[in-house]
Amino acid sequence: SKFREVIKANSAGHLSEVNTYEIGMAAIDLGAGRKTKDDKIDPKAGIIFNCKIGDTINKGVVLAELFSDSKSGIDNAKKRITNAIKISKSKPQKLKLVKTIIY
Repeated sequence: SKFREVIKANSAGHLSEVNTYEIGMAAIDLGAGRKTKDDKIDPKAGIIFNCKIGDTINKGVVLAELFSDSKSGIDNAKKRITNAIKISKSKPQKLKLVKTIIY
């Protein structure tokens, strides 16, 4: 890709929330997805996340890397992802993957 941008943590804490809809829309901004069936997908565009929910985050650590051939796409995606990621002081409660087993 022509452009690469990193998103760094503005504060320390724990990654507590990620708005996946906004992440998907950011991928579209980069060219890695489609708004309409006629849109072309750029196979070089994408997002690499370096952390997951519950991880301890230090200020300045790289949370994600963005790749695109579009500078405006990078700028829009960076805004979306920055707003989609929430870092909190307390560690988020870990949810059970399986709530109950029915026999």
